[in-house]
Amino acid sequence: MQKALELAQSVAHVRTAPNPRVGCILVKRGRVIAQAAHQRFGGPHAEAIALEKAGNKAEGATAYLTLEPCCHSDKKTPPCVQALIGAGIARAVIACKDKNPRVNGRGIRMLRKAGIAVTQGILRAKAQELNRFFFHWVRTGRPFVTLKMAASLDGRITSAHRWLSNQQALRFVQQLRKESDAILVGKDTVRNDDPRLTVRNNKKPAALQPLRVVLDSRLSLADRMPRMRLSRNGPLLLACTPAAPMTNREKMRKAGIDVWTAPDADARGHVPLDGLLDELGRRGIVNLLVEGGGKTATTFLEQEFVDEAWFVMAPLLSGPQAALLYSGKEKRFKHAQVRALGDDALFHVRMLRG
Repeated sequence: MQKALELAQSVAHVRTAPNPRVGCILVKRGRVIAQAAHQRFGGPHAEAIALEKAGNKAEGATAYLTLEPCCHSDKKTPPCVQALIGAGIARAVIACKDKNPRVNGRGIRMLRKAGIAVTQGILRAKAQELNRFFFHWVRTGRPFVTLKMAASLDGRITSAHRWLSNQQALRFVQQLRKESDAILVGKDTVRNDDPRLTVRNNKKPAALQPLRVVLDSRLSLADRMPRMRLSRNGPLLLACTPAAPMTNREKMRKAGIDVWTAPDADARGHVPLDGLLDELGRRGIVNLLVEGGGKTATTFLEQEFVDEAWFVMAPLLSGPQAALLYSGKEKRFKHAQVRALGDDALFHVRMLRG
């Protein structure tokens, strides 16, 4: 099972999303006869690939599965349960149930009804951790929200230096982006920094880029956006409210930039985060990385939309003129972990809710 989990982990979340990452190993008479991982959304599942590799040898084999096999037919590929039954496997060892309501134990019951022995719960915690983004999405209909902020020791997010973080921390941020379906920032970050918000390999843009989402209630960046780096480096979505002038919306659409207008603004006249998260969930965004400035971070934290957060702390005092990391009410975190990234400290916090 550990090997099956490693197979699943080897495929980037963004390649399989909104599907989960799954690994499958077929064993017969103590020998591995086939193994596979789900490679991409819309492609064959891990079970189907492994069964095809094994051919007739699959009869009587044990299938080690990191996730309960799918049993529903309203999707791009055939149900894996029927494929396993048809191949004549004798036993299935399953790490965890699929929390998708269309599965959630049905696949296991179908295997048992067909006379296949089923063992559950082997390395369950690791399997659930592997697909925590997916499980959150199927349960709530919204993306899992990861907040990343870099700050000085006095809680400031700007300084006289171009970068607060060191090279190790910057590489870590690239890894977070690789695991994200979308990256969100506020309009002030775009106006002040003109960021690319891209995934880069050896300083070159990767072929697969996350959706970049910008909060801009009135589309105040409409005149500048087509000339900014953000509009040239992958898919882009601007989120606004009905207060955004129609002329600005038309400018964005003519520039080929997607605009989502919330039905209503929130109490402060801003884009309502709950509505935006619902919209991103409908678009198949499973993991959202929030990289905005202090205002954006404060809003997400105060409204309790953050599921986990990474804080990179640099050994630097920026002084009172620098922008604040957080400007909301006191918030104490639990389940915190810390490790060193060179001279920087990396704090990881989970918000465990229900």
